Amino acid sequence: MSINSINQLSTPITHNFLNISPWIILIISITTIIFTIIILITILCFCNCFPERRRFKNRAYITSKNDTKICTRNHNSADQIISMPPPLECGVIKQSDFCGKEMEDFRIMRQYYSRLCCWFSMREILEATDNFHGRNLIGVGCYGKVYRGFLVDGTPIAVKELCFTSVKKEQFRRIVEAIPIMTHKNLVKLIGFCVEEWDLRTRYILLSEYVDNGNLHELLHENDVESISPLTWRIRMDIISGIAKGLAYLHEDVGQKIAHKKLQSHQILLDRQWNPKISDFVVARLLDHTCFSSHEDMNEKEDVYGFGILVLEIVSGRKPDNYDKAREEELLIWLKSMVLIKDYKQVIDSKIPQQPPLKELKRVILTALRCVDPDTQNRPKMGEVIHMLEPRDLLLSDGKDVYRQSFSLDSQDFSRQLSIKNHVSDYDLRDDDV
Repeated sequence: MSINSINQLSTPITHNFLNISPWIILIISITTIIFTIIILITILCFCNCFPERRRFKNRAYITSKNDTKICTRNHNSADQIISMPPPLECGVIKQSDFCGKEMEDFRIMRQYYSRLCCWFSMREILEATDNFHGRNLIGVGCYGKVYRGFLVDGTPIAVKELCFTSVKKEQFRRIVEAIPIMTHKNLVKLIGFCVEEWDLRTRYILLSEYVDNGNLHELLHENDVESISPLTWRIRMDIISGIAKGLAYLHEDVGQKIAHKKLQSHQILLDRQWNPKISDFVVARLLDHTCFSSHEDMNEKEDVYGFGILVLEIVSGRKPDNYDKAREEELLIWLKSMVLIKDYKQVIDSKIPQQPPLKELKRVILTALRCVDPDTQNRPKMGEVIHMLEPRDLLLSDGKDVYRQSFSLDSQDFSRQLSIKNHVSDYDLRDDDV
């Protein structure tokens, strides 16, 4: 081999075979690295967000770990917190494990889902109520038993296990999901539901906000007869007005109208500020899922009648189902007789600390008797009732015939007993101060 050949082999190669500038190669390399990093970040973000996408797929169900949690509060143990579905994989989490950022995430999710009906598993319900332990029992009603539980942020909830079996599981779920979550201050807010086969039977459960000041029936009738009622006249007027507004909202302001159809003082819950909240209107839809579909006006007028009876019960303090013959008509007959002889002091609950103004009392009685008119066509709508309870809407000058119908005594026996005329005109409730 010649010396020239050796020198050629030992000389470094200073050019590439593609004739590409080194700067171009550097730029391509950097771009490739950046692009690769972007792809990796995108993949990681997609993986992290995928559970969120699944959670939003069905807005009626909340299945994320941090979406909604409920816990029990036992007197002798620390708070127990249960994660949301899947039902067979949920477990108890220690309070210390759920704090800081997770607690803040829970508050955010709870606010986001405040208008959605959440689904709870039966296992979570059992944990929340300590297997429906007696110490968590709030009360027993005609629809079932009510227990107390707690959300993870400490908010108490009411857990009502329904006792009826006429509704199938899928029908129950569809009906509850179809009911909009209403935030009216005079309605008990529905939080969630559970329908699941458990212990060889189907369990139907509704979860709602917890109202902690009892119900109207207890405050009206279960106190000492000689004691002074905490329900002053002004509080009672506010309760009457609130109930009217809640019913008007159900009848007139929701897309799919709802009739309560069993409005009683037991169904009126009171908070610490004496605000009334109507409960069990969801149960009415479950018991008769047709509701307003075929007899809309009849169901609405039935609620108006129930409201009128409830007003008379609030004013007089008398039980409509336990007076004389245990009939609502007996309360009406008695009240009409007091109106005829103008003995208004007998109408007022003796436990009210201060007598109301006569003008206001007459207005309330007149409104109640309009609501219980035997002719359903003469009963006002709840929106009209709200205005009738206001002084400026009490227009008696041109309503004599209408009000005479409202005060008609439909009992011939009553007419014979009192030996009086067979109707009460608007003049019997009219004074110069009205």
